[in-house]
Amino acid sequence: MPRKILPWIFLAPLLFMILLFWLVPVGLTVFLSFTDVTYKNFVKFVHGVEGSFRYTLDNFRNVLGGDPYIPEIAKITLLYIGTVLSINAFYALALSISIVYLIKNEVLSTIMRVVWLLPRITPAVVYGFLWMWLISPGTGPLYQFFASMGIAPGSWLLEKP
Repeated sequence: MPRKILPWIFLAPLLFMILLFWLVPVGLTVFLSFTDVTYKNFVKFVHGVEGSFRYTLDNFRNVLGGDPYIPEIAKITLLYIGTVLSINAFYALALSISIVYLIKNEVLSTIMRVVWLLPRITPAVVYGFLWMWLISPGTGPLYQFFASMGIAPGSWLLEKP
C-alpha cells in the first residue's frame, strides 16, 4: 500500500463523521434558511411533496427588518461580548504580570499558579477517573452490563487492541 494513501485511510472515519455531523447540518441549515419550511409543512418537505415549500428571503427580512427589537438585541449582545472579552483579557494580563513580575516570593508565586490552575484541570481529572470507574473490570457498570447479557467483557484498561 502506498505511503501517501495510508494516512487518508486512517482519516476516513473522522472525515466521514465531520461530514455527517457538521457539514450536512450546516448545509441543511443554509438551505432551509432560504425556504419557507415551517413546523407545519416540514413533514411534507421531508417526504418530498410537490409544492410543499418555496424559495424565499422572508426569513432574513423578518430577522433583519421585521422585528423592532433586533437593533437593541444586537447592541446589547455586542456590548456584552466586548465587556466580557475585555474583562477576561485584562484579568489574564494582570494575573500573569502579578505572578511573574510583582511577586518576588517564589513559594507564593507557585501557590498562586496552582490556585489558578486547579479549577481548570480538575474537570479533566474527574472525567478520567469516571471513565476508569465506568470500564473497570469486575466492578464497572459497563462490565456489569455486558456480564448480565452473557458477554464476557475484557479488561479494556489493560488489553491492547
